[in-house]
Amino acid sequence: MKSARKIFKFLKFIDELHSLAKLAYSKKPKIIIILKLFAHIATFFHNIVDNLLWGVNIGVLSSVFDQPTYKRWKAMKHTFSLIRIIFKLLLYNFSFQIRSKDVREVLVQLRPLKDQIIGEETQAHELCLEYLKQRSELRF
Repeated sequence: MKSARKIFKFLKFIDELHSLAKLAYSKKPKIIIILKLFAHIATFFHNIVDNLLWGVNIGVLSSVFDQPTYKRWKAMKHTFSLIRIIFKLLLYNFSFQIRSKDVREVLVQLRPLKDQIIGEETQAHELCLEYLKQRSELRF
């Protein structure tokens, strides 16, 4: 990214602090909360290191960082980015598994009702709506 556009990402790490605070009140399964926590922490440190490297590139911090130190910090930025991607992939995998389990549970409940006519206020109608909702959530 060009140095001129980096100013728009300058304080992006503050968004991660807000996300961490919101995560404390989440009612999602523990594994999802833990994976999100680690992903947000990795993103936080990635943004901090990215800001430091941007400061070196524009000359503000170039007197503090020599070339080997700059390369180490750049490698650290890439490491945090990789960690963030790994945790997000794990998060998406577990979320998909949870949603798939919910779809299977609704199908098990629908199986005995397969011969019934689906009316407006029937249990089959409610379960079909729930199945459609779960299927749409499974795709996203």
